[in-house]
Amino acid sequence: MEPVSSSSNPIIIYCFGWTYLSAFVFDSRSDMISLYNSLRLQGKVELTSKIETDFPYNNGNGRLSPGELVGVSLNLYNNSNATMAGIQVLGNDWDHVQDASSEPCNNLGDNFPLLNEGGHDSTSEAYPYSIGQCNYITRDNGDTTGDEIAPICFIQKSESSSTKWVLQEKFREHIGLSKSECLSSSSNTKDCFIRIMKGADHAFYSKIDPKKTWAQTFSGETGAPIFSSGNIILMELSPWIPPGTTFLCRFRARFTNCDNCWHDEDTTNDDYLDYEYSGGKPFKIIHFKFSVID
Repeated sequence: MEPVSSSSNPIIIYCFGWTYLSAFVFDSRSDMISLYNSLRLQGKVELTSKIETDFPYNNGNGRLSPGELVGVSLNLYNNSNATMAGIQVLGNDWDHVQDASSEPCNNLGDNFPLLNEGGHDSTSEAYPYSIGQCNYITRDNGDTTGDEIAPICFIQKSESSSTKWVLQEKFREHIGLSKSECLSSSSNTKDCFIRIMKGADHAFYSKIDPKKTWAQTFSGETGAPIFSSGNIILMELSPWIPPGTTFLCRFRARFTNCDNCWHDEDTTNDDYLDYEYSGGKPFKIIHFKFSVID
């Protein structure tokens, strides 16, 4: 596929794990048609029926707007004195929600969300931990009832005296949207408003130089790197998102020359077990916060 043109003004977002990052946002209609068709013909992706394949809502303003298919490339910053190599960013569903109460788990190292912001109080959980609790990692990547994995994006919900981060299904109930209007229709309302497109839910970056962003590491004559399907994550945005809605998406990242991305320092450097990669511990959790306005 042809390289995707970058937005001229990347939006700045806050990052836990790395000092800060920016994100390049792609919503040009022609770029998204080209990118989607290239991936579709390779059998890698499938668009939900709520987003039209000619992407009439894509307005090319470099922002996330209702009804769009949007490409996002997180511009990670390397705050260390060593080169980071083989960086992988994941946007797939993972085990970060307390299933019994449907509250986000706040015991995963990123302090999100606070208890008064809707986080689950995992201190009430007693060892040995049970299926569905925040201190228990799914053993089969969410295939057990009551132990499901969850999409990465939460929605900020305003209440009488506070704001809380809630699951998309909770926000759907709050505004009274019919299940049939969700992106995956009534069969799956977990990603009702924002869906990370399966098959385009991860990005790879070969390296990031010390004290530089990825874009600075590979900046060309125009001051921006070359973008392709390998370093862009695709997000479907529902046409029914109320203007002004704020989202926070909890990406995970790791890199190959990182010892504690693969070995558990607390257990004499044993390798992480396969099932543990369904959780948050081996990864750095990256927060992508944005508002959908226009």
